[in-house]
Amino acid sequence: MTDTVILRQSQGADKWGEPVAPVETVIRARVEYKTRQVASVRGQLVIATGIVLMQPRQIIKDVTGRGANTISYEDKLVIEGIEYSIARISQVKDFSVRALEVYIL
Repeated sequence: MTDTVILRQSQGADKWGEPVAPVETVIRARVEYKTRQVASVRGQLVIATGIVLMQPRQIIKDVTGRGANTISYEDKLVIEGIEYSIARISQVKDFSVRALEVYIL
């Protein structure tokens, strides 16, 4: 892994519906900037601007009470000061999960 990426983990909302401050984790990953048409989590076809290959993490849907080694579609990735949304997360498998491919918008 050659690039430094900040994973901005969403922590959900408080009891008044306001977003809780995200937790930022610095991770090592490989970033490839190339456009690709992918199906988002909502089933829409979108054009991803890049792919981030990172160490395997548990993919979760509910962000409340989450662990540190998790990733969600509500999270953001910060690469070279630019914040990207996550379009799709897929696991790269050989005989076990070796990496995650995260498609960014």
